[in-house]
Amino acid sequence: MYRKINPLIMLLILLFTASCSTAPSSPGDRAPLTGMVYDTHGRPVQGARVLIDGTLETSTDLNGRFVTPSLAKGAHLLLIGREGYEEQRTRVDFSSTLEVLYVSIASFESLIKEAEEQLDLGNHDGALSRIERAETVYPDDPSLMVLRCAVYHRSGQIDKAAECSLELKDLNLN
Repeated sequence: MYRKINPLIMLLILLFTASCSTAPSSPGDRAPLTGMVYDTHGRPVQGARVLIDGTLETSTDLNGRFVTPSLAKGAHLLLIGREGYEEQRTRVDFSSTLEVLYVSIASFESLIKEAEEQLDLGNHDGALSRIERAETVYPDDPSLMVLRCAVYHRSGQIDKAAECSLELKDLNLN
């Protein structure tokens, strides 16, 4: 035996299930993402490339600011860089049009200076860490090898310092 379903109840069930289904994204689900890119001294970085999720690209203006075109709200991976600067990867959970993303990127020169400061403080691991980061910017810069040799020498790693010195000698630094 089957009971007849009240048409009003049937309509309510249909409306409820339709409201629970996944709807296409509405304009409120997308918005521009605004951000600012600075160097380690707090100065704006002009011309930095901002790549979002590997496809959407924009760049910073004279004041280090960028605005993306309409971006879906949710988690996104940003890759930010510029010639002479270390690339910065950051994951952002974009949920509000009022959010402003602040990103700091280190220049090659600032990494070298930090490595020298760490070496002067006797923090050899800290110095080597900055050197390795600087190598991601300019891997073949001879000043990095000179600095690395100095770290090995000051940390008492005589064999590594001697090897490093031989490699330096083989480089034609004229």
